[in-house]
Amino acid sequence: MILHAASIAAFFVDQLAQAPVQIQCVQQSTPESWVKWLLPTIVQTVVSLASITAGVMIALWSFRVTSKRDREQWLRDQKKAEWQELLRAATQMRRVVSIGSENPLTRAQLIRAGLKSAVLELEATAASSVFLNDFFGDGVKGERFYSYIREADLDVEGINALFEQIQHLKHPNPEQTDREREGGVVRTELQAGNQAAKIANDIIGLNDWLRREAATSLETTNDQSGKASTTPSSESTRSK
Repeated sequence: MILHAASIAAFFVDQLAQAPVQIQCVQQSTPESWVKWLLPTIVQTVVSLASITAGVMIALWSFRVTSKRDREQWLRDQKKAEWQELLRAATQMRRVVSIGSENPLTRAQLIRAGLKSAVLELEATAASSVFLNDFFGDGVKGERFYSYIREADLDVEGINALFEQIQHLKHPNPEQTDREREGGVVRTELQAGNQAAKIANDIIGLNDWLRREAATSLETTNDQSGKASTTPSSESTRSK
């Protein structure tokens, strides 16, 4: 039995001695760099942020431009409306003094009856204007406008005085003959008619002047708006 166990052991030892020992060396792969792994994500994030920022900037710029354009348009509309009101009031004065084929004395009577209220309306319209600073803020133009107002007011007082004188002359006066009295009435009526013609010319001149000033004011406003709106386009064209 001992000899049999020894022979078995010798057999296994001999087999182990004959079998070559094979050792396989497997090289472990080196892990990739974390920067290389994160680079696509970083690039994508930067691109996304740039796109978002550009979108926000464009939106803000568009909002500012639109708001400015709307505000300028609103100011132009307000100025135009106030010019229309001022011209309407001045036209009412012109209606009073421009009666067409009426005789001078009738014109004087109509001026006496209606010009005072028309002058007050024009003055009130001017006082309520807040967007016509380029006109009323100009010392020369403002003084010229209000000189028209003062002259028209004085002219009405003068017409009133002449008609009072006519009424006085028509009353019997023992110190005057009928011929003298009638001559005085005719001369005074002629004077009132001439005064009415002078007032009419002044009011027509006021209307024509205000129309020219309104056209200049509104044209200047439109030109300034056009320049402001075209400037960004010109700069962008040059930048391209």
